[in-house]
Amino acid sequence: MRHVLLPIEEATRCLVHSSNPLQLVNETRNLVKSVRTLPATCAVYAYTSWVSYIFCEYEIAADLVQKRWEIEKEMERKNEFYRFVAFWDGLIFVSMERKTEQDKWASCALNALSHLKHYVEDGLSNTEHKILLLEAEMARNQGEIETASSKFKLAAVAASKNELIQEEAITNERAADFFLSQGDSQAFQYYSEAHRLYLQW
Repeated sequence: MRHVLLPIEEATRCLVHSSNPLQLVNETRNLVKSVRTLPATCAVYAYTSWVSYIFCEYEIAADLVQKRWEIEKEMERKNEFYRFVAFWDGLIFVSMERKTEQDKWASCALNALSHLKHYVEDGLSNTEHKILLLEAEMARNQGEIETASSKFKLAAVAASKNELIQEEAITNERAADFFLSQGDSQAFQYYSEAHRLYLQW
């Protein structure tokens, strides 16, 4: 059981105590060596990619996602963990698209969004805000400002209903970043809410 919880513990420790992305990469390498199973290795890459995303280290996050994909190819059974990582993968990909302007990241984000929508059809709850946030980020990247604005607002409302504090915080932060980029004073409201939620988390 310890090898299952270790990735979560290490990712949390990095999130709380680390401000150096290179340290995070080194710690991830060390952690991968210590886990015993392919699913646990996937979990290491998933959790540390999320931490990298939160620190805005999008290249590191994308690299970790791709490493996780390589491990998943070796697994005999489909990794059910993916239904939880599609959201974070999508956020990483839209951020990479915005940063690099490479179309491949838009395609990856669209694929992650497709997976999320499929999981909704399968009855997975707590997904509406994830879909709305990814749609908002994708609209932002396409220059569809009004659509992005509407989707960011809807995502924040939906996230508040799901009681997933960390995802509600991320949703409000992403909305705030968008409104700030547009010179919109609504950014303050969303940053304030994100700050409150991060403290609560």
